[in-house]
Amino acid sequence: MSYELSYVEQKLKEIGRSAPGIYDHILSEDELSEYIIKLIREHSSSADEEKILDSVAATNRLSDYFSDLQNRIVLGHERSVESLELRRVYREHTESMYIADDSDITYSRLFRYLPAQWHTDNFFQIYYAPLDEVSIHFTDDIFRMRPGFLMIVSPGVVHATPCYTDGAVLEHFFLRASTFERVFFELLVDGSILSSFFRRALDTGNNRSAYLVFDTGKDTDIEHIIETMISESIEHPPYSASLMNTLTAQLLILLLRRYEHTARLPQMGGVRWKHEFTEILSYIQNNYSETSQQELSERFGYSTRQINRIIRSSMGMSYNDLIQYLKMRKANELIKQQSLSVKEISELLGYSDVSSFYRAYRKYYGDTPVRYRRRDTVSDTPAEE
Repeated sequence: MSYELSYVEQKLKEIGRSAPGIYDHILSEDELSEYIIKLIREHSSSADEEKILDSVAATNRLSDYFSDLQNRIVLGHERSVESLELRRVYREHTESMYIADDSDITYSRLFRYLPAQWHTDNFFQIYYAPLDEVSIHFTDDIFRMRPGFLMIVSPGVVHATPCYTDGAVLEHFFLRASTFERVFFELLVDGSILSSFFRRALDTGNNRSAYLVFDTGKDTDIEHIIETMISESIEHPPYSASLMNTLTAQLLILLLRRYEHTARLPQMGGVRWKHEFTEILSYIQNNYSETSQQELSERFGYSTRQINRIIRSSMGMSYNDLIQYLKMRKANELIKQQSLSVKEISELLGYSDVSSFYRAYRKYYGDTPVRYRRRDTVSDTPAEE
């Protein structure tokens, strides 16, 4: 895939050199709108129309609304641009502007050397860095996307994407919120710590910078899916919208299957995320019936107080509450299987005796394991004809 500068990007690069300070800070929607109109007045040339349109077509495949807006901007139709409320477009990106009516997913490669601007969106986004490191800015954080990094950003998150070098390429997909929630969240295994953790990480109620990043190491399968999605979006052959949905599901499945444990997140609960935190949660998931805070402290090099703080910021509960949650979820799974006695289940979950398990179960569910098993057995019994 070619990453050479398009005609528009080359022009933006040349113009930026003569506009001191334009790349020194993230612009507001007013500042970017004024800059775009200034470009139209001073640099539009009808002789370049074909090159400009070819460049826009190769770089962006957005909704009809936004494609029309881009074309009017680069062709110098200033009055038309102002009639389309340019400031509103740059302030808040909406599905109706960026995603075609007949699609759930749309692709765009961000223009390099276009000044970055703070904005929000009401859809999910996927960013992929195929070439050089690119920084994505949030109001309280800056994340440096290295080659092969893939980022999912939640709706409503204020962010900006400065791409000010030739190698600062960001492949960019817009996903309807309803589509992403249906595809991604249904893939997450119910009861898994990391599943709950991912949901919490993408909840803008918990985080001003709600995102997930996976380090794919430039996985060739991931790259192939992304390249196919780009091709489908640009060429838009028959059944393209359906195939794009399928490809997105494949992409998300591969991320969870291969790179679930590489997940990187923003600061949560006052704790700045580190890569090994995911390993801690994964270890707890696999060893909750026998592990302790002291063992976690010795294994991962954090104090027990730090371990508890990491868990609380990640999961919204204390270490003891998390262990109880995992044990009780597993208890119900084992009770439903009917093959183990309550004593055997209590031993598998690490309880010292059956009485301790009974007390914990009753406190958590307000019922006893035996009554739950009887009720489950009755509910599973077919009704008599």
